[in-house]
Amino acid sequence: MKRPRRHIDRIVKQNNTRRNYDSEYFKWCFKSCFHTHATWESMGACELINEIISKLEDYETQIWSQVKNASGGKTRGSNNHSISASELPKELKKEYIKSKYMEKFDKVFSLRLTGKKRLIGYVNQGVFYVLWYDPNHQIFPCSA
Repeated sequence: MKRPRRHIDRIVKQNNTRRNYDSEYFKWCFKSCFHTHATWESMGACELINEIISKLEDYETQIWSQVKNASGGKTRGSNNHSISASELPKELKKEYIKSKYMEKFDKVFSLRLTGKKRLIGYVNQGVFYVLWYDPNHQIFPCSA
């Protein structure tokens, strides 16, 4: 006589490995943008298109590893890099926490546009979500 099969509950093992997007093309999104921040409010449409959108379109032709490894400027350091969100200036950190981004993204990404101009945002599944425009490199000033 055969024994009845026992029901075995399968435990679904969560995949804790993060996907590496370094070999995929750079993508961007303004969905999360803090549009009430003073630097956005002072910007005209032409400046937005000429200085930001056109540069983001240039980045679209690169893969993430190229974006992250770009170097130059006065200090010859990395132009684009992650920074701990805990280092955000007090007011921006409050805004970041209030929007619940800190719960999921403990780092923000600084993307160089030109000279001192930066976009600050977070990266999720290979997409750069723009939060703030930093025209004078004041959110995370250079230490050089």
